[in-house]
Amino acid sequence: MILKRAAVLAVAFCCSCGSSGGHWQGAPSDLLLLGDGGSPSDLAGSIGTDLAGPPDLAMAGDLSMVVPDDLAMVSDLADPCAKVNCNPWETCAFGICSLNPSSRWDVFAVHGTVAPVNGNGNPWDNNVAPFDKPDPMVCLTIAAVKGCSSIVQDSYAPVWGTKLAAAAKASDLLSAFPFEYVDSDLIGSEVICKGITAINASSIGVVQPITSCTLGSFTIKLSYAP
Repeated sequence: MILKRAAVLAVAFCCSCGSSGGHWQGAPSDLLLLGDGGSPSDLAGSIGTDLAGPPDLAMAGDLSMVVPDDLAMVSDLADPCAKVNCNPWETCAFGICSLNPSSRWDVFAVHGTVAPVNGNGNPWDNNVAPFDKPDPMVCLTIAAVKGCSSIVQDSYAPVWGTKLAAAAKASDLLSAFPFEYVDSDLIGSEVICKGITAINASSIGVVQPITSCTLGSFTIKLSYAP
């Protein structure tokens, strides 16, 4: 439509042109009427519309400026965990990280303490000093599987580094499980303490849990086993 009108207007300009030069004799409205009979506003409106291009494309251009931010906002609202960095052993829900109960952990006996005398107030072993000290060993039974540390001879402060359980599920560590902490002798063992314990979810992967009793304590370490 624009090309058609431009051709008509060009002819109109040349109609009064001679060799000596000419000029337009008509009124401005006559020039516009030479197009297709429309009014000045019609012509300007039509040309403006054609130049603007299809309205859908104009809208697409506008959207390209605002949609990415809007989509990011919608994405954050739809998935509050999108920008949350949880530990490998955690899952995210509603933007909050929590322990995955299916995560796996190796459990190690680290070190312990033992009181100088047993529950009767006597030396742990019926030997002459310095061989009257206890021989500590700790055992845990997790998911019906019992694991024990090495035996440290004649010590009130044993250091083990022994693996007590391999790839134990977090859910089993959070449940109550039996433990035994004993003075292990060649003939029988004397209990330092025994009972039921469990790991707090907030301590897994963060601190080394400690189990304490009247006559001693022991510390274990949990190592993530992906």
